[in-house]
Amino acid sequence: MSENADNPRPPPSPISNGAQTDGGRGPRGRFRVGNHGGPGNPLANKVAQERQKFLAAIRSNDVKKCLETLRQIRDNVEARPSDRITAAVELLNRIVGKVVEAETMQRLEALEALLSERTNNGGH
Repeated sequence: MSENADNPRPPPSPISNGAQTDGGRGPRGRFRVGNHGGPGNPLANKVAQERQKFLAAIRSNDVKKCLETLRQIRDNVEARPSDRITAAVELLNRIVGKVVEAETMQRLEALEALLSERTNNGGH
């Protein structure tokens, strides 16, 4: 054996240019201080641009027509029940908001009221 058994050398690093091989994480798996994270979503800018084009092309009459179509499907007794339910759910989601969003808004409003109350009472 060519190595000293009392003092084994660590294996050579596959990256010799100083790059981190641990993904910027510490021994407990948490990100190290100063880690800038990943590159983010590479398609986010493209999606945002396409969304802006889409929103710019929509007219208020288009939205009214879409809602009316959902209402017609919902009210059509000859349509499949699953289609009627889907149309009703979609219509409610567009008008009232999804359940999770509505619940989140209620919690946010309660927290804002509490914060306002504490601010008006001198922070107590």
